[in-house]
Amino acid sequence: MRLTEIRIAGFGGQGVILSAMVIGKAAAIYEGGYATLTQNFGPEARGGAASAQVILSDSPILYPYVAALDVLVVMSQEACTRFTPELKETGVLIVEEDLVRISGLPTGVGSTASRPPGWPRNWARRWC
Repeated sequence: MRLTEIRIAGFGGQGVILSAMVIGKAAAIYEGGYATLTQNFGPEARGGAASAQVILSDSPILYPYVAALDVLVVMSQEACTRFTPELKETGVLIVEEDLVRISGLPTGVGSTASRPPGWPRNWARRWC
């Protein structure tokens, strides 16, 4: 497993922190790798901004903060606008389609997308 940087962001109450914890624990337990988790959330119990950053690696992780994202999962428009610029050109963006509207591609990102096998025909790579 190479160094992989993941950020999951959205609103409090959407399972942002829990999903990051599950990814990190799964990589550490089932792949025998290393994982770090940093999290950020507001004082609200639900509805405030929340994000979690997971770094996965097959060697010890020396710096626990993301520098260039390999995977970004956004579940709110605010998260999409804020964190999309941190995504690598070869990164993967996963969007919650009911809450996030896409409006243009970042500089240097191509507009073509290929549909993964078994995915619906209307699937497309999307950007905020």
